[in-house]
Amino acid sequence: MVRVAANDAWGLLLLEYRLFVVRHPEAKERLQKTYASFIASDEEARYTEFLGPAPKQRGALTRTAAVHSMFTSLSALQLASKFDPKAVPPNEIGNIAVKIFDALFGTSV
Repeated sequence: MVRVAANDAWGLLLLEYRLFVVRHPEAKERLQKTYASFIASDEEARYTEFLGPAPKQRGALTRTAAVHSMFTSLSALQLASKFDPKAVPPNEIGNIAVKIFDALFGTSV
């Protein structure tokens, strides 16, 4: 995840694509079909296999929600850093990403 945070091109490309889909709802169905073609139907099981089970405490996120939220958070950090590097210094994105990861995934990872 930290490597993804450091890769502006990938994060900003995902953000651009999502913004395109928001502006062009007819593209959303194509996006969902494309996404479904490379994401396993048992997405939660795959993430659990890789990351371990989600914490059991109240309010804990599923692994699927945590993974997707993490990628979304990274895109937002990258955009914020480009917009205002004093507020979100580029050299701090990795450290911020680690904190977000810990918060989203709990202590079992």
